[in-house]
Amino acid sequence: MNPGINPLRFTARDLVGNIAVIEKQVFFDPDAPRLVKYQFSPKRTKGAEQATLSVRATDATMLRKTAHFIAQIGEFRYAGYMTRSDAKGEYIGLFYIPQNVKGAIKLKDVTLSDYLGNTKTFDIRR
Repeated sequence: MNPGINPLRFTARDLVGNIAVIEKQVFFDPDAPRLVKYQFSPKRTKGAEQATLSVRATDATMLRKTAHFIAQIGEFRYAGYMTRSDAKGEYIGLFYIPQNVKGAIKLKDVTLSDYLGNTKTFDIRR
């Protein structure tokens, strides 16, 4: 099979020559989703505030409704989940930052999956 839509055709004949034909199409997607872009709001924190992570992803089939992420601010790490906000592949995650945590918010990794079981964790080294 090739990636994308693949036609299937089944033909059956009986002993007296009757023929039955069934035609179907199957979508084959062997690839994991792709990370397009991400951003935090705010990009830096003074502590005791809420941060928002927006992630844009694409896939040939439908992306799963949630995606796991890890954010880091200095030595503080936050692991959470984002929810897909639309069918176009935008995820939104909200999290609260403790009062004593200050600095730039960085994305450490994000795991994206589609409904066919293709999954990829993107390790961000910025």
